[in-house]
Amino acid sequence: MTIFVHETGPHDAGAVVLLHAVGTTGWMWEWQVTALESDLRVLVPDLPGHGRSAAVPWEAIGGTAALVAELIAARAPSVRAPVVGLSLGGYVAATLAATAPDVVASAIVSGVNVLPFPNPGRLRLMGALMAPVAGEKEHDLTRRSPAEIAAAFPNGEARLAPGVGHAWSGEKPDLFTAMIRAHLSGSALPGTLTHA
Repeated sequence: MTIFVHETGPHDAGAVVLLHAVGTTGWMWEWQVTALESDLRVLVPDLPGHGRSAAVPWEAIGGTAALVAELIAARAPSVRAPVVGLSLGGYVAATLAATAPDVVASAIVSGVNVLPFPNPGRLRLMGALMAPVAGEKEHDLTRRSPAEIAAAFPNGEARLAPGVGHAWSGEKPDLFTAMIRAHLSGSALPGTLTHA
């Protein structure tokens, strides 16, 4: 089973993979794609159950990570690529980084919680209310998670984006794109991002 992927940018350039949040599709990365496609091969899949991959059933994060790993191996010029994920895409990116180092060069993971929720029943009911929060305005557990995630990887760095919510790739697209570019070049991340 394959998923749809929008590809743009020079075919022989280094690739980057952008993984969208739940309930959206690759369109959420429109600003980043426009800013990156002049010098990077940008691969933007629609994850299973979303957009043009709606016919591919969503089963689990691990299975989705395997589909994205196949996509990278088949379409990235060097068979490896950095992966950027927000929310659902962040969970998939973290899973890829942990399980597919042969195709994932590095990962940026945003809007992901790895800490246990207190009173999970109540938080499930409140889930819809938490949807618009992220970055500095994220739920406390998600704000604390970057440090936990970073600690699991040898070169992990944890940051918070000030003054933004969950979908901060659209709230501060210039900052999000600057973060991607800095990460890809090995430069210091933008100073606007604070240590988590």
